[in-house]
Amino acid sequence: MTITIRLLSTAFAAVLASGAHAADVAKGKEKADQICASCHGKDGNTPIDPSYPKLAGQHRDFLQRALLDYKSEARKNAIM
Repeated sequence: MTITIRLLSTAFAAVLASGAHAADVAKGKEKADQICASCHGKDGNTPIDPSYPKLAGQHRDFLQRALLDYKSEARKNAIM
């Protein structure tokens, strides 16, 4: 697993559960591995559609902000 996917998994877990416990981080990683990889690729660098962004190489703070904005609906995308 690449560092980017690990980072994304951790960010995803943090978004889903603030004050995350170890079990929540593991649950977030599992969800990211299933949900994010289905569109962005297992390595975060091979999206299934050219219009989907590559997650690999993105900065942690950008990914966290994007996920929080999708959760709060400040950022909208029908797929996300």
